[in-house]
Amino acid sequence: MLRYDLFVRNVDYDKIYRTSLEVIEGRFNTKDNIKENQIDNIVQDVIDLFKLKNFNFKDTLVKQLNDALLVKSSSSSMITNDEGHIDWYDNSKQRLYWETYRNYLTQDLKYSLSGVNDIDTTTDQIMSRIEDPSREGPWDARGLVVGSVQSGKTSNFIGLLNKAVDAGYKNIVVLSGLHKNLRQQTQKRIDDGLLGYDTQITRTKEYLPIFKRRHDLKLPGMDCLTNSSINGDFKTTAANHANIRSGGIKVMVLKKNKTVLQNVIKHFCNIYGVAAGIIIDKPFKLKAKFNGRIDSFIKDQPILVIDDEVDNGSVDTGEQYWDPTTGEPNDEYNPKTINRLIRQLLNIHQKKCFIGYTATPFANIFIHEDGITKEHGPDLFPKNFIIDLPIPSNHSGIEKLFPKEVLKNTEIEDDDIDENLFFEVVKDHSLYPEDRDCSEGWMPPIHKKDHDPIYDSLESPIPPSLRKAVISFILSCVVRNIRGHIAKHKSMLIHASRFVNVQNKVHAQLESLIQSFRNKINSNDQNFLSEIEKVWAQQFVKYQGKIEEKLPTFDKILEEKKGLSWTIIEISKNIKRLNGSSDDELNYDDFLNEWSYGMQTIVIGGEKLSRGLTLEGLSVSYFLRSAKMPMYDTLMQMGRWFGYRQGYEDLCRLYTTRNVIKWFFFISLATDELRNEFNLMMLAKKTPKEFGLRVRDHEILAITSKTKMRHSKSHRTSYSGVSKEFKSFKKDREIIKNNFKI
Repeated sequence: MLRYDLFVRNVDYDKIYRTSLEVIEGRFNTKDNIKENQIDNIVQDVIDLFKLKNFNFKDTLVKQLNDALLVKSSSSSMITNDEGHIDWYDNSKQRLYWETYRNYLTQDLKYSLSGVNDIDTTTDQIMSRIEDPSREGPWDARGLVVGSVQSGKTSNFIGLLNKAVDAGYKNIVVLSGLHKNLRQQTQKRIDDGLLGYDTQITRTKEYLPIFKRRHDLKLPGMDCLTNSSINGDFKTTAANHANIRSGGIKVMVLKKNKTVLQNVIKHFCNIYGVAAGIIIDKPFKLKAKFNGRIDSFIKDQPILVIDDEVDNGSVDTGEQYWDPTTGEPNDEYNPKTINRLIRQLLNIHQKKCFIGYTATPFANIFIHEDGITKEHGPDLFPKNFIIDLPIPSNHSGIEKLFPKEVLKNTEIEDDDIDENLFFEVVKDHSLYPEDRDCSEGWMPPIHKKDHDPIYDSLESPIPPSLRKAVISFILSCVVRNIRGHIAKHKSMLIHASRFVNVQNKVHAQLESLIQSFRNKINSNDQNFLSEIEKVWAQQFVKYQGKIEEKLPTFDKILEEKKGLSWTIIEISKNIKRLNGSSDDELNYDDFLNEWSYGMQTIVIGGEKLSRGLTLEGLSVSYFLRSAKMPMYDTLMQMGRWFGYRQGYEDLCRLYTTRNVIKWFFFISLATDELRNEFNLMMLAKKTPKEFGLRVRDHEILAITSKTKMRHSKSHRTSYSGVSKEFKSFKKDREIIKNNFKI
């Protein structure tokens, strides 16, 4: 039954969706005037056209089209510098790679039209600020793109890469985080949206949806020197034996790793460096025959480098000195490893473009704008542009979690947390949860790498809050399956410790817990069913009047008893560890291709879960943070629970402590203020170098690591001398009297 329903979704569902979208786009000049009932009527007409009498997914399809057509976005802002720049980009010219990508987003991935239009607009802005790859002579363009956590930055830079290929860029390097899981995830996205084939299947090349569109248009293909396997990073031997087309488009997706980056630089030196007298000493050291200096010896091969999570690993944490009398930097300074190698990769090219993407730009705005050395060239300061990406209205971010009146405050009250359906406050993880020095309990704020997480006894090793969170996740999966999301992935995140050994112990506890659930559901344990019903009432039914989505009755959930049992079995097979001691992968697409339904998984980890990694269909998060001073960027990046949650936003829950909620609220406000600064500087027509960036400080939290803030300074400010506009007045006599006295 499940496979038949899925077949209908994959074939007829997609056919009706695409046809309905084409009818709507042809019938309406502007999407602003479309009404929901008109969408419903068009879908029904298309269903009748294809004579699908037993099509059971009309409501889901209409809602998805509503999301695609009626989503709005916030405004964006861009700070630019025209020094050395020559205007060149004409978006009216034919851009076939981009158009095939655009169709892939709207028709295959079913992105909102507003979101795709935003990608089109912002990538046009970025293209207009970098340089024409055919421009003669040396040039160097550098920029920074800022977006929200899980808001579509990867889709944006893949759109940018498609436009860059249309414009003539042929050497593309994507730097993707410090861990191989994230590199693999990014490679798969590049395969889907840029290359058009599965790079892991090297001989037969499994072609992906975007490939057929390009094949029909007879567009040249692209070669990739990396692949989508977990260990598919750049390797010199594989690159030397790769069948690369001369003068073709070459792509690499790299982990930010010393050996990988050194090998890539060697690769470019071997191809272009011999004639220029470039040699590489051991240990790795670039040298030239002229003046001991590395000039840009690659003359006619423009390189475009995209640095995803540019604030992580790429920022130089060393201390370069400036002469106090001349103001000149010490050009013999040796930057830290990853920063040095990225700069060397750029510096050996005469024509280069470097664009960093991040949701947490705090470290990048503190880079010294005049940092430079002889061998490595200038530091990674975004001298040409900084752009703030718009946020679509269907993105679940801080603005979705709190009412507007709460967001106007600088602090969040306990009542605001307790009344919010998204949050569940965890108090039982530590023996004394309010005492930050406590080191006893299941997962106290302070614990060592050999900590044994036991809540009460071996019979009850985990705290009730975690058990409740797991049951909530099981229920969310069942409800989504009832809603027709059988082909969608569903994930739960558990981030309770940064230590690998402790994570492994939690993984064993979760396996044991889910196995006990399997036994109970198979034996029709009434106490367990009552426990599930209690969680259902407390976590979901309680909020029925506050949400738009309709929930099934508990009887309906019990009627789907096979679905409940099946869900628990599926979860038991997919409890994954993402850490250094595990080879587990989040191979969502492979799973779907093999089993024809979405993966239902619980993912346990630490640092690997906190940077750019997307957990598909994330609905429940159990998140604890140690007492070590958290940093804005680290904590913000751990917010994997933000993103796009159409069709199940009401099922999402975050189990965490009050402190974490309050910290995250403060960081979100500080980030919003920074984005406002972008807009103010744009209106003032300031350049990135003139941009006096300020970030609100906190008495406990650190903005970023101290080594990344060497060039910052503290500044105390107030509202003195700032005019405020009042748009409403209270008519209460006592308030007026009190204001008069003040």
